Amino acid sequence: MDKVIVTALLVVAGVTAAGVAVATLTPVMTKSSSAVVDKAKDTSEKIGTDVKIIMVHPNATDNDKIQAFVKNVGSVNIIPISESNLYVENADGSTFYAPPYNVAGGDNTWQFTPATPLYLGPGETITIDVDLPADLIATNSYVFTYITPNAITDIFPFGKK
Repeated sequence: MDKVIVTALLVVAGVTAAGVAVATLTPVMTKSSSAVVDKAKDTSEKIGTDVKIIMVHPNATDNDKIQAFVKNVGSVNIIPISESNLYVENADGSTFYAPPYNVAGGDNTWQFTPATPLYLGPGETITIDVDLPADLIATNSYVFTYITPNAITDIFPFGKK
């Protein structure tokens, strides 16, 4: 009779331990699989994203502004454009500028047109207007860098006459 009771207690303990193990490991496995799926999605978007700076030139009427044309040559939307990063530096690298985005434009900022939609679809081109700070205006040779929100980069050297 003692052996039957001990066996029954061992069976109950085994079932309880299995239940605790399943209850503990299930959330961990779910989180792990979600992380893998999210990483695969991010990688897929990064592979499908590509941009090309078509042209950068100084503004014909305002010496402290430049205008850039950026085209989405990838297969996915660039969302949102306003979270892109722009950098302008003189060619020798001694002066570096990272203007903030401002939907209305203004001193030492950048904006894009058309202002809507807020994403750049495949094959579409936007115009970016950048207002330069005073220490870059006198420079004649520049490097313009555009970086998408998911870190795809294109660089375009240009100069003023």
